[in-house]
Amino acid sequence: TDPFTREFSLTEIQKRYTNLVRFGAFVQASKFVDPEVTSTFLDSFPSKGTLVFTDSDSEEIIFNEDGKRAQATVRVTYSAYYTNDPVVIEIIEEQEWIRKGLDNTWLVRPSFSGLSQLASVQ
Repeated sequence: TDPFTREFSLTEIQKRYTNLVRFGAFVQASKFVDPEVTSTFLDSFPSKGTLVFTDSDSEEIIFNEDGKRAQATVRVTYSAYYTNDPVVIEIIEEQEWIRKGLDNTWLVRPSFSGLSQLASVQ
């Protein structure tokens, strides 16, 4: 257990970010993304309204084992489809969360698999 309760902060931030992605609010979700990869993150998704996420499921947050609790990974599975094609496809996101310094400011470096499948049916 972390005496600074950083795991609780990350849990809340991760849930908020994941819900924003799930509801297609990619611009708002990008505020949680590491600035080095924000444009790549935003370019990963089609225009608003064409992609619909129907569900998401987050696995347990796994903190790195160096004792600093400054890095964590979460795997999230989304179900989604394009409005012009009702075939549901699974998208996997590996969220690498990084906390710089001692405060509770967490940033995510997301990696998606399955978005290329969606692009092929767009």
